[in-house]
Amino acid sequence: MKEFGIFKTGFFVAMAAFLSAHGQVRQSSSSALFNPGGYRLGVGDEVEIQVFGEPEVTTHAKINRDGMVRLVYISAEIPIRGLTIKEVEKFIAEQYYKNRIFRNAIVRVNITKYIAKEILFTGKFAKTGPFVFPPEVEAMDIVDVVTRNGGFQEIAKSTEVKVTRTIHAKDGSSTKETYTVNVKAKMEGNTETERFMVYPGDILFVREKLI
Repeated sequence: MKEFGIFKTGFFVAMAAFLSAHGQVRQSSSSALFNPGGYRLGVGDEVEIQVFGEPEVTTHAKINRDGMVRLVYISAEIPIRGLTIKEVEKFIAEQYYKNRIFRNAIVRVNITKYIAKEILFTGKFAKTGPFVFPPEVEAMDIVDVVTRNGGFQEIAKSTEVKVTRTIHAKDGSSTKETYTVNVKAKMEGNTETERFMVYPGDILFVREKLI
């Protein structure tokens, strides 16, 4: 463990290399995202936790049923369920500071495994049931995932696709949020509509058009 508050020679050069290697969003030819800022961690997800310049504290952890993980040099488990990656990074840095271990820890967290890396199609899609994400993908654009699943039935109201997402809180509780997405407009290339990403655990539903 390094003394509280010490900085190393070449800090900024090394930090730039660290951020480039661990903080950069990888690019893909598809609409997949490799840095899902909107995804909130849940029980069973596995993460890798790194601190710049401190390789001995690198941790590979699985979030336990209480939503906790254990860090090197900190005796108590810390709660990270319900947090985004950025929130976890900030929270861990604060814990190291609070425990007088690192003054300005630069933390990077990567999700190494999702507990449920699939979504569920229901209603009038061409195919219903679970859809498993490709292994290298952490999130997908809704147009991409609907297309890969075979699209819609002719009777589907593709202008109103409901996406239900479970949001996990730090205290162990969870709530559900439902979004309505005009997938038809996105498929037709309407540039005025914002991109909508689908995350593991989401449930997609489309009803029949009313005649």
